[in-house]
Amino acid sequence: PWVPVIDNTIVKDHLMEIVKNTSFPLKPLVNGTLTEEAIFYVYEAWVKPITLSFYPEIILFTFRANAFKMMERYPPIEVDDLRPLKCQMAIQWVLACLTRIYARQAASYSHVFGFPLDFDGWENETSCDHHVCPAG
Repeated sequence: PWVPVIDNTIVKDHLMEIVKNTSFPLKPLVNGTLTEEAIFYVYEAWVKPITLSFYPEIILFTFRANAFKMMERYPPIEVDDLRPLKCQMAIQWVLACLTRIYARQAASYSHVFGFPLDFDGWENETSCDHHVCPAG
């Protein structure tokens, strides 16, 4: 299943809390990701470019109390489309952050795939051309 699982049992609590507060030995984690894992999802969610004026609204809605910290870490730049910055933020926040927290508690092994396809394998998904995208 595409949910957190430990020994074939679906984890029903927030995984970060379980990892931080566990009283039993954690199993080694094997984690794999793509260097541009979030591109497909960000471009599906925001079909039109993210403008400089719209970017702070997205950050405020997504991160609420931590929005200002996120704006400091990922400041908007003057470009026509901030979706690539949103992609970078998403991959680091969603995957790298959780993996780092887990690695502090147990053995962790990671692999990162970073080579885009050398042929047009995305049909109508032009956002994935020349990028490392997951199979949408």
